[in-house]
This record gives sequence, C-alpha cells and structure tokens, in this order.
Amino acid sequence: MSWCARTGHVNVLFDGVSDNDLETIVQYLQEAKLLYGHPMLIPIMVMEILNQYSSWFRNTLERTLCELEVHLGVTRGRPQVLPWNDPEAIDRLGMHIGRCNALMTSLIYHERRLEFLRTFADDILSILALPKTPLLPLERASELSMACLTLEETTRNCITLTRNQIHQVLCLQKRSGALSNVVS
Repeated sequence: MSWCARTGHVNVLFDGVSDNDLETIVQYLQEAKLLYGHPMLIPIMVMEILNQYSSWFRNTLERTLCELEVHLGVTRGRPQVLPWNDPEAIDRLGMHIGRCNALMTSLIYHERRLEFLRTFADDILSILALPKTPLLPLERASELSMACLTLEETTRNCITLTRNQIHQVLCLQKRSGALSNVVS
C-alpha cells in the first residue's frame, strides 16, 4: 500500500483476493466515499472485515459446540445421557473426543487471531493519534483531521467488539474443555 500526501491517492495491491472478497472491498469503499484519501482507510477496512469474519467464525464454533453438547446429551438443564454401558456407543465416543479436541484447537487458534486483531486495532489507534504533519497543504490537513475522528471511532468500536469476542471465545474454551473432560 502506498499513499501520496500531496494528492491523497492510495494505491493498494490485494494478492489472493476472491471475487466475493473483492465485492466486499468495493462495497466498503463505496460506503466510505467521504474518507477517500485518508491513508488509514485501507488498514481500517481490513480491520473491520477481519472483525466481521471473526464474529462469523466464533458463531460457527459456538454452533458446533452446541450441536456436540446436544448430541451427547451434555447440555444445561438436561440430564447426562451418555451411554456408558453400551459398547458400540462407547466406540463412537472416540469420534466425539476427536471432534471435541478439534473444536478446542480451533477456539485456541481463534483466540490468537483475535489477539492479533486487537493489537492491530491498537496500533491503528496510536497512528491516528499522531500529530498531523505541517508539510501537508492546509485543506488536506483539515480533511485528514475530520476523517480521523470517524476512523478513530470505528477503531475504538472494533477494539471493544474484539475484546468482547475474546471473552466469548474464552468462555467457549471452558465449555469445550468441560465437554471434552466428560466425554473422555
């Protein structure tokens, strides 16, 4: 990515972007027309898209955990119905142990991705807080200052959402660990 301070043009190379991702990027940029020319628009766009994907991925993992809990009969408010006396059912539990372990691994991986996203958002926020250089033309400097207020709010919202997601993932890890212990 490069940004020309004199013209406000941003040039970006997206490598390995699918057609669906490209449509998302174009739609995002069309909705952010007032922020064109700000050097942090693209990093903030990436941050927001990663945040949306992280939320979708966490929801998918939570649904998987709920399905496992219901299938195994280990849910809140329901008695435990694991078939401890049925040899065939005990053999199938090995498959469920593998699914529980895969789920726990995915949750740990997702927590690390969310930590990266939180750090990325913190870095963006610190860049937005930097003083605007006096080398810019006066009208460009005022445009950037106004855009910074909107982008700062967006970044702060992303940080809050990411922290909430991290908390939710930690809770899911505890539930997944408890389920794995029961199945083991």
